[in-house]
Amino acid sequence: RDIFYHHAAIKMIIDPETQNIVEANKAAAQYYGWSIDELQNMKISQINTLSPEEINIAIEKAKSLNKIHFEFKHRKADGSINDVEVFSSTVVTAGKTYLHSIVHDISEKKKAEEQLELLSRSVEQSPVSVLITDPQGCIEYVNPCFERVTGYTLDEIKGKNPKILNSGHQSGDVYQNLWQTILSGKEWKGELMNKKKNGENYWEDIIISPIVNSEGDILHFVAVKEDITEKKKIIEELIEAKEKAEEMNRLKSSFLANMSHELR
Repeated sequence: RDIFYHHAAIKMIIDPETQNIVEANKAAAQYYGWSIDELQNMKISQINTLSPEEINIAIEKAKSLNKIHFEFKHRKADGSINDVEVFSSTVVTAGKTYLHSIVHDISEKKKAEEQLELLSRSVEQSPVSVLITDPQGCIEYVNPCFERVTGYTLDEIKGKNPKILNSGHQSGDVYQNLWQTILSGKEWKGELMNKKKNGENYWEDIIISPIVNSEGDILHFVAVKEDITEKKKIIEELIEAKEKAEEMNRLKSSFLANMSHELR
């Protein structure tokens, strides 16, 4: 009894027939905001946000030991609702079976998981290529956009070095500067002509950033890359058109000057 009441974990004993909370410890009272006496006069349905039918189903699973780990949303005395995980086991006293429940607050864990899911989906659905390597430069992950642009699947390129994309257009000094920059913990930005799986060259605008831990150790490198082949083609066409227009303007001016001279 002392171990139960003074344990740091949130603990309750529930009657599966009535859903009454038979016992609750100090940690439960502190967490939920009701006193032990108040909790012992409540039903679990006053805490669990599931419907009574859903609670009955969960209780039956716990009672038969078909399931001992659950995730619920629990209501506190102040009206707030938190995500919890519950580990349940059966306890038999005087021939009657009770459920011994240990509760852990996982609200922060849930928020972290949701944030991770959001970031994961953002990367997966990103319209730009994302490539992640280990500190040695071996590829660990590429997103679907990278696969579409390069023609390489993750399975084909995983574990390989990004130099597999090297077109040979840039000098070795460019890559040396790139690695010196990111290994020093700084971000590198630039444009590179790379090569697709089918041998076709294409231009990318690239930002490569080191990911470091709290101690400053580099854990990964993340490259965010935008295919700018069409953009550069359009710019080149505009420059060419501008030069042609300027040449035509010079010819026109020369022609008019000659005509003026002849007329005079």
